Order: sequence, then C-alpha cells, then structure tokens
Amino acid sequence: MFTHVGNIIVEKKGDLEQAMEDAINVGAEDVEEFEENNTKYFQ
Repeated sequence: MFTHVGNIIVEKKGDLEQAMEDAINVGAEDVEEFEENNTKYFQ
C-alpha cells in the first residue's frame, strides 16, 4: 500500500522526462505536471 510522505514542487524549467529521471534517482515513485497561475510545475 502506498504511504504518502510528502510533495516536492518545483517550477518547470525542463521537460517531464528529465523531471521523472531526476525524481526516480532520489527515490520518488511518481511525477505529475500541473499549471497554476499560468506557471507550469512538476510535482
């Protein structure tokens, strides 16, 4: 079962593929892309 331990949100400065690779390298299980106030972020 998945245990939610937190979020890391960064301003989008690259592409989703690079964000996923970086996140996996530090132990993340998922990366999502979203937009808020006309700014795109990875979460």
